[in-house]
Amino acid sequence: LPYHCKHMLISTAPLPPAHCCNQDTTIRGYDIPKNTIIMMNMDSLMMGPHVGDSPEKFRPERFIGEEGKLVQPKWFMPYSTGSRMCIGANIAKKSLLAFTVGLLSKFKITAPVIDGSVRTPSLQGNLGLTHVPESFTVCLEPVNL
Repeated sequence: LPYHCKHMLISTAPLPPAHCCNQDTTIRGYDIPKNTIIMMNMDSLMMGPHVGDSPEKFRPERFIGEEGKLVQPKWFMPYSTGSRMCIGANIAKKSLLAFTVGLLSKFKITAPVIDGSVRTPSLQGNLGLTHVPESFTVCLEPVNL
């Protein structure tokens, strides 16, 4: 059962709202004057070399600690951080969990095989105010419970 959808393995909003420095300050040797506009680059946090080898690849073990429990690495901030963190983060997390569990409990999701080769989604996208992924096709096979 082919299903056409959009998906991404990158920040939806790579450049969250800007901040303004309220006093002269120095960070890691860089002087930042008062009233300087500061923007955080979420892509550099989520896809940088500090993530480990091949940050563009989905590796669930990055989120599993030594005791086998779920951990959130310091670099993982999909809803930003601090006082300007996304106000909808809690409801987004719960909604995504419910949607994902519901989908995975009813379907096996695979990449389509076209001309003998598996076609996985591109990690490229169109960058603007948000990062919009390219469309792609997945196969949904009903799961018999």
